[in-house]
Amino acid sequence: MLGAQPARGKQKKTRENIVVRRRRRFLRHTQRLTHTGELQEEKTVSFRGRGLKGQELNCPQGYTGLVLKEINKPGSDQEDRTLKVSSVFDKLTYWNLETPPNSDDTIVMAMDWPELAEAIHVPVED
Repeated sequence: MLGAQPARGKQKKTRENIVVRRRRRFLRHTQRLTHTGELQEEKTVSFRGRGLKGQELNCPQGYTGLVLKEINKPGSDQEDRTLKVSSVFDKLTYWNLETPPNSDDTIVMAMDWPELAEAIHVPVED
């Protein structure tokens, strides 16, 4: 009955799919109203028994996030490092322990910085 058993590769793939589905159950998406009346999506997950609350943040307009991979590790501090772009993103999820992210968090404020920097560096007309 060797032909009746599923192939090893297929069996492994099925097990991986089950694990992914189980992990997705723990990630909960909820929506809440902010103090300005905007509808904001909040993500909740548990990691090692601790509750994490997350919020999806967009990269500032005109900016793109990069995931870099080091190709050759330098032998010393004097050698140059070689990095390669492995992927790009325009959104990221920021996580806080137990409390939802808010406008006072440094990462959230950093996403507003390029717009603020552009505003203060605009030439002033006399």
